Amino acid sequence: MKKRMKKLVAAIVLTIIMAVGILPIKSSAAFDTGVRDGVCVVLGILVDAETGVIYDGGQGSGFFIGDPGSNPEYLITNHHVIDTYLTYGKGEKWQAELTDGRTVYVRASIRVYFSSVEYVEARVIDSDDIADVAVLRLSAPTDQRKALPLHEVSDSEIGSSVYCVGYPGVAENFYIESNSKWNKEDASVTSGTVSRLITLKGTAVKAIQTDAQINHGNSGGPMVNDNAEVIGINSWGVNVDGEAENYAVDISEVTAMLNRNNISYSTSGGNNNSNPGGEDGTETDTTTPPAPEKKGMSTGLLIGIILGALVLIAGVVVLIIVLSKKGSSAPAPAPQPAPAPMGGGATMAAPRPAPQPSKRPMLRSLSTQHGGSTFPVGNTPVMIGRDASSCAIVFREGTAGVSGRHCQVAFDAASNSFVVTDLRSSYGTFLMNGTRLPANAPYKLQPGDSFYVGDKQNVIRTELG
Repeated sequence: MKKRMKKLVAAIVLTIIMAVGILPIKSSAAFDTGVRDGVCVVLGILVDAETGVIYDGGQGSGFFIGDPGSNPEYLITNHHVIDTYLTYGKGEKWQAELTDGRTVYVRASIRVYFSSVEYVEARVIDSDDIADVAVLRLSAPTDQRKALPLHEVSDSEIGSSVYCVGYPGVAENFYIESNSKWNKEDASVTSGTVSRLITLKGTAVKAIQTDAQINHGNSGGPMVNDNAEVIGINSWGVNVDGEAENYAVDISEVTAMLNRNNISYSTSGGNNNSNPGGEDGTETDTTTPPAPEKKGMSTGLLIGIILGALVLIAGVVVLIIVLSKKGSSAPAPAPQPAPAPMGGGATMAAPRPAPQPSKRPMLRSLSTQHGGSTFPVGNTPVMIGRDASSCAIVFREGTAGVSGRHCQVAFDAASNSFVVTDLRSSYGTFLMNGTRLPANAPYKLQPGDSFYVGDKQNVIRTELG
């Protein structure tokens, strides 16, 4: 009996240790959902001046900055999200010819969406195409969103948690009927860690490498830390042979721009501008906000304690049952004979072997700027072009012959073929023999075939890996 009690005590101690081990995991810092209150959808588009039809543009995310507790009017996004606005007259009326030969008049516009039906227009205060950042301003402060604090990350924070916030799939939501409403709660979050801090060769732009996934449409959204402070602007990803790394522009690239324009913003230590006031010179209150009120026990810690207690109780109960059974002198039940064959002499069918994984369809870019990177493709089309907010295979701005959304490729499992569709690109999508594919007409390619977008330097090969 004493041995049994010793075993019981030892088991209880072990269970307590296991339960305590759970607590740090459950009580660790987690994403602050209040960050979503500062994030929005940003569209830089061409709009028909008469009908309001949208023809082209970039889509992404953005986040607001400003003084704590005040309605914000400034927001940050990527330069490439509003590049269409900058390229096509910044709101001036333009004459454009459509691919069907019609001539229309269009205006470029930047729209900041608070929901799918509510938006306001913004203008560009400053932008940097090299760093890929832009500062926008609404016509008036808004109570629809709040300002997020900024924080410049350091080497000591490598390995710390980060969260990438935004509206992935913005292009699909915009052109296809969707349940997404672009409200604050519709913003999605991916998590990871700060992998390293880098300075891009040839530009001196500071960036943050992370294993957190940055999806299409996240461009321009905030990368935040456990303290809900923005440390970077989600910008781009690189996929090489299935291994993906994602990058955000370091927030220091933005603070330099804000300081240059005397735009007020906040950090964890309060207002960070010595001469705030915005571009119009209006003075802004620089009083350091009061320290946040200390809160009681966090929800994560409480959940951890409850789960730990449940594990402890369950472990004790299971152990008591096991020990009580071991103390019984009843013999173990004899093994039962195998079931007899089913009626008519039939026997049970042998189990089928586990299905072997089929080869994965993928696209390999042979362009020098992608270095042979591969991109998985399935039933959902993979878009190719210069628009980083909607394309999976992204060509740099200025790449010869490549449109913003040039073409798309899907995989048809039934015919084991790849389906390429040109999206009314300016310079065309071509087979390797020089044949140009008709716009919006799906064309099937077999694994191992190649095609190019606009120029023979931009070759894409279909593969089954």
